[in-house]
Amino acid sequence: MVYQFKVGDVVRLNSGGPEMTICLVIEDESGPIYRCVYFSGDELIDSENLVFPASMLSFVRAA
Repeated sequence: MVYQFKVGDVVRLNSGGPEMTICLVIEDESGPIYRCVYFSGDELIDSENLVFPASMLSFVRAA
């Protein structure tokens, strides 16, 4: 079963990388996809390209 994340949950890509926060849940016909943001030092990284299906994400901690 794929975890259903909510806004504010902290996740990481299954392949590694920084911890990211779910900022938007987008309902898609194949299931929800999640837009994420993260910090690099003091800079907030918020890109339209940071959108992933649940199958690519691992849960780190709840909001």
